[in-house]
Amino acid sequence: KLKEKVELNKDLAIQSKRLATILLDVPLSINPEGLKVAEPNKEILKEIFSELEFRRLAEQLNISSVVKEETVTQRPVKKPSGQTSLFASNDEEFLQTITESQEETGSPQTTFKTIQDTLHTYEVVDTHEKINSLVTLLNKQKFFCFDTETTSIDANNAELVGLSFSFKAQEAYYIPVPSDKNDAKKIVTAFKPVFENASIGKIAQNLNFLSSHWHCLSHHY
Repeated sequence: KLKEKVELNKDLAIQSKRLATILLDVPLSINPEGLKVAEPNKEILKEIFSELEFRRLAEQLNISSVVKEETVTQRPVKKPSGQTSLFASNDEEFLQTITESQEETGSPQTTFKTIQDTLHTYEVVDTHEKINSLVTLLNKQKFFCFDTETTSIDANNAELVGLSFSFKAQEAYYIPVPSDKNDAKKIVTAFKPVFENASIGKIAQNLNFLSSHWHCLSHHY
């Protein structure tokens, strides 16, 4: 009986052996010497760790002396006249944390931008009119980034808490989603044509979850 099975599945057995064989003649762009652990480039790590504030890791690699807390001061900065809110009727003053210049403090100036020293506009879209305005704006874009805030990472059971969109640097929009099913359905329905528009590119982190979750929402609502 076993002989018959082997004869009937001869080709499959040969293919299985081929798939399970580790190839030893694959061309590689590296050599064993290049895989040896070497001393890290601390100058490059210094810049990266300073930007990301990896102080504990910097201590472990003995470069903690170059990763320090920057001294910052707060002062009001007026928005440039050309940078206005999508929904506001006029400009407004806002407080922004910035690092004093080297001439003012005598301390080295960082070359990295953060949310504290970069002008930005983040909008809360919380009315029917604002949602319609944002939908119209999204429909005019070639692509946009989006994300969802949910109660769980289980796409089938997660409840939608909020939506966020961005299609321009330093500008983003957040739509809080109420717990009421009817109100939530209106919001999801409003953005459904945008997501179904195949001519607009969608960019997201963890896109597989977001796609599955949006598919579940579309059927749920």
